Amino acid sequence: MKSKKIFEISYILNFILSFFLICEGISFSFEKKNPGEFSIAMIFLALFLVIIVPFNWACYSLIRKYKLSEQLSKKGKVFGAITYILFAILTVLLIAGSVSLIYRGLDKNIYHTLYTVSFLCMTVTAIYLCILYWIIRKKTKSDVVNNDVLSQLGTESEN
Repeated sequence: MKSKKIFEISYILNFILSFFLICEGISFSFEKKNPGEFSIAMIFLALFLVIIVPFNWACYSLIRKYKLSEQLSKKGKVFGAITYILFAILTVLLIAGSVSLIYRGLDKNIYHTLYTVSFLCMTVTAIYLCILYWIIRKKTKSDVVNNDVLSQLGTESEN
């Protein structure tokens, strides 16, 4: 159960860090008043809305179903799988960006350091979510099947 709590904290933290970085990118592009940087910020906002928000919703649904001992619906499984694949691709890009940031080294500027640390934390939570999402999904499936078998045995023994 401890890993489920960490999973909940991780997807909430990932969502907050992603939102923070998107807001910082948009405010930075407004400061520079460069249309190219603004379009890049809008691309990141679109990625946030198309990939990160749905995957976090899938994580929330998975944990809710696990707590209620319910099985995921077919639509939920397909939605989760699609958002997981997109999120995993985004995570690979985050890893590449993190390696690049580490390779360049941390700048002395506190703003840049805060941004870098947030980016690295977002990458770590994304990696953790990619790994734990499938573990919890498989655990949910096996627990629901086990609960169904136990409830069938209970009703058969009553008869």
